Amino acid sequence: MDISRGFHLLKDGDSWVAVGPDFRDLQRSPAGFGATREEAIEALHDALRLRGVEMLPALVVLDDQDALAAS
Repeated sequence: MDISRGFHLLKDGDSWVAVGPDFRDLQRSPAGFGATREEAIEALHDALRLRGVEMLPALVVLDDQDALAAS
């Protein structure tokens, strides 16, 4: 997975989920869940690290809801 292309943050009920740009489904693609955006990103980082992928140390996060509001 090429995480340098960014990732997406989505709201799932009361939780946040972070997925990479190549996300297909939960069985095949890494994802991170958390009560906050930060927890979801940390969980995605852990899931990617298990697959041998290292995230960039500093990323600007823009969730899909913010992107829609700006347009």
